Amino acid sequence: MAIIFDLDGVLLDTLGLHRGVWRAWAATHGLDPAHVFAATFGRRPEDTIRDVAPQLDVVVELGRLDVLLDARLDEVRLQPGALSATEVAAHGPWAVVTSTDARRARRYLTHLGCYAPQVIIGGGDVERGKPAPDGFLAAALELEVPPPLCLVVEDAPAGVAAAKAAGAVVLAVATTHTPEALQGADLVVDDLVAAQDLLENWVEECHRRRT
Repeated sequence: MAIIFDLDGVLLDTLGLHRGVWRAWAATHGLDPAHVFAATFGRRPEDTIRDVAPQLDVVVELGRLDVLLDARLDEVRLQPGALSATEVAAHGPWAVVTSTDARRARRYLTHLGCYAPQVIIGGGDVERGKPAPDGFLAAALELEVPPPLCLVVEDAPAGVAAAKAAGAVVLAVATTHTPEALQGADLVVDDLVAAQDLLENWVEECHRRRT
């Protein structure tokens, strides 16, 4: 058994950061910031760019987004309960699956003094981003844990859909979307603080099965 976390909206509070970055990016191209930002949740930035501005060079635009993100690194915050959640997860196999670049994800976690797993699957590590299941399937393979024995913690409908398509058990936290928008999950809670007992029970069951 294993625990797999999404990053943005689950472990990290990057909502304000991403809203500001995408708003600035949209402004440089004369795009509607609200429309662009709505297309970002749970998805790789390259997929968002292709959707909202297919005429642009994706590689060039990813570089521009990186510059904007690097300039605002200090705006990244841990979600309530994130440190405790990763401490619990670290007692068993665990991973992070994110639409963010894996190196940036590790940088964020290290910068905030948070536990970082050995396995991080970023958006660039898979052929298809969420809502396709590729990221979660890759993480389960690296962890050597069958997907049905993986508990995935997600905050966005695209992530929930991806985890369910992979065959995982899905716990959704309503940090960026309403509980109604996350009904595809097996269980929905307010945040990681509310999920603490569930995570501890999952790790305990993992240890029980090992003995």
